[in-house]
This record gives sequence, structure tokens and C-alpha cells, in this order.
Amino acid sequence: MLTNEIERQIQQAARQLLDDSRFYGEILLRLTRVYDDQAENAVDVRYATHQWQLVINPALFIATYPTAENILGILTHQVLHLVWQHPIRYGHIPTDNLRRVVNLATDLAVNQYVKADFAGKVLPAKFAQRFHIQLPAFADSQQYYELLLPFLDDLQTSGGTTNDQAMHAGWATSQQSATEAGAALENLINQAQTDAHIAGRGRLPGSGTQAIEAHGTQTLNWRRILTQQRIHQAAEYHATRARFNRRQPYRIDLPEQVLNQQVQVVVFVDQSASINATLAVRFVNEARALKRQIQGQVLLYAFDSAVYPLADPTKRHQGGGTTYQALFDELKTAHFQWQHTQVVILTDGAGEELVDTHHFKNVTWVLPAQHVLSVSQPIGRVLYMEVEK
Repeated sequence: MLTNEIERQIQQAARQLLDDSRFYGEILLRLTRVYDDQAENAVDVRYATHQWQLVINPALFIATYPTAENILGILTHQVLHLVWQHPIRYGHIPTDNLRRVVNLATDLAVNQYVKADFAGKVLPAKFAQRFHIQLPAFADSQQYYELLLPFLDDLQTSGGTTNDQAMHAGWATSQQSATEAGAALENLINQAQTDAHIAGRGRLPGSGTQAIEAHGTQTLNWRRILTQQRIHQAAEYHATRARFNRRQPYRIDLPEQVLNQQVQVVVFVDQSASINATLAVRFVNEARALKRQIQGQVLLYAFDSAVYPLADPTKRHQGGGTTYQALFDELKTAHFQWQHTQVVILTDGAGEELVDTHHFKNVTWVLPAQHVLSVSQPIGRVLYMEVEK
């Protein structure tokens, strides 16, 4: 029977996700699978009968996704839409034309995190070349939406993707009881994250296994280590060719040496969709404690795929994906001096593999215990937070 074969294929993909990215696999297993021969799309997600469902049109599914890689790709794609709460954020869009822009913007956002190939997979570089639009990599769906909106007519006449019928029709169902659907989705994500942590397998691809063995999972008082490092740095001198200033005798610099300037601390707090409420509170508390512990200027920012000033730590920015490159781009744009800036990043470690730090070398990555940083060769060092008792 066709549905039995699809079930076997989905279970195989779920096992692969559990091995490669446990968090995504746990979410997939929590979706109720519904087979509907009349469904518009080969596969979609919707909220119905007080639960989130994975809706599958058997005939379309087999025809559109013939290989195991295709199935793994499209299922990961659907899971990421849920992780970033796209059905809740965009299910209210009223017209087909605007939904086409939403469909493309959200797909551009999630597809960059899907390694497997599948029919209709569109990426920023390929799309930008086709329509002559400058699109940043690893941006949030809202940013893509705003960039694509002026090209609405072009998208309408030419079709935005190679799979233009995929309008995520099921998302509109979440608006019939938006509060309930949002709470159910948040509960689903939190449960999946809890079980992923209990299983001890993280949320990152299997390539991260070597990294955790190399770094170990020793938990340290990272704030004490960072404070001691700043004191040591402030006491260091660096060479200079400038002539000794005799008019300022109160400066006890030695000839041809100048005391280092005060190091500025910039703290970035991860508030992406993969951060549950408990971890978000822990991150904010750690950042506040560091600010009290260090005498000097400490700047707090929140981030997901973009950077936001953390003016009110009690209010969380509901984020999308995690992009570490945005942090260093912000530091460069804001003209921070890499020689005198201590960068602290509180994160769960799930982001991209390659990051250009723009010469910022004094970087401390702070992760919860048992987590692994996705960056393959991180600049600076990786520390782990102490386990709360």
C-alpha cells in the first residue's frame, strides 16, 4: 500500500534526523501524520484538532520526492518552518500574491540550513542571480520578505520558485485559534528540546562529535575566568614609536611603551527559536551577573539571524535562525576596535560552520554543558556554563 511505503520512508528519515540533529528528529516524531489524497501540496504542516499535523498527499509525495535524500530534505524543511514559527508569524497573510512572497522568503530562510537536496529547494544565491536581487545569506525570513516585496509583480508573472504550488496552505489553519496554536507549537518545541537534551545527543550534525571530544564538557565559572583575563589585559603594555610626553608626568608609562586602553566588553545573547524559555532566562541572568561583576562598560545585545540592542532583558525577542556572522558584521559596522573589544557570545552552539570575525580575536563562546559549537574552527575559546543545582 502506498501509505505504508511512505511511512517506512518517513521513519527512515526520522532515524537519520535523530542521529544527525536530534532536536529536529524529536519534532518530526511529534507531528501527527495525516494522509489526504485531496491535499494541495505533497507535504505541508497545519494545526487541526488541537495538534500540529504533517499532511501528506501520497501520490504527489511519491512523485515529487522519489529518493531518500529528497524525503530527508523536505521533512527537515518542514520542521524548520515550525522551529522558526513561520505558520504563526505568517499564517494571517491574506492574498495569494503576498503569500507567494511569504512562501519564498520563508523558504529562502530555512533552506540554507537543509543539507539534503529536494525538488523546489531555492537558495538566495541562485535566486538573486535569476532575478538580479542582492540577497544576504542566512538572513531572517522577515528581512527576505521586505527585500522581495518590491518585486511582487515579477514574482507573480514568472513564479518565484521551481515549486510554485507550495504555498504552505496549511499555515492559515493556525489563525483560526491563533493563541492555542501558538501555545501548542511552543509546547511541542520545548518537549522536543527537553527530550533531545535527555538523550544527550544535542541538536547539531554528526560532524560535531569530534569537536565535543576535543573541547570536552568541563564546566567552569566562565565569568570569573573572563574577569581575570580582563584584569591581566588591562595591565599589559604595548610598544609604541611615539616620543615620551614630558608634559604629562602623571603618566607613568615607560619610554616606548603605552598602557593598554580599557577593554570594552560586548555581550551577545542568543534568542533564536531553538532557545527555550529556561535557557533564555539563564542566558540573561548570566549576562546581567557579568555586567555587575565587571567594572567598566558592558554592552548587551540580543541576536538570532540579526542583532538587536538588549534594552530590556526581561523581554525576549522572538527570533528565527542563528547567524553568528551577524554579530561580527555588527561589530565592524559599529566601528568597535578589535584590539580593545572583548566579545562574549552566550549561545546553544547551533549556527553556521564558517564565520569571518573581521579580525576580532578576543572572543569567548559560552555554551551550556554538553552542547557543541557548530563553528568548525572558532576564534577565541569555548567555555561551558556551570550546571545549575
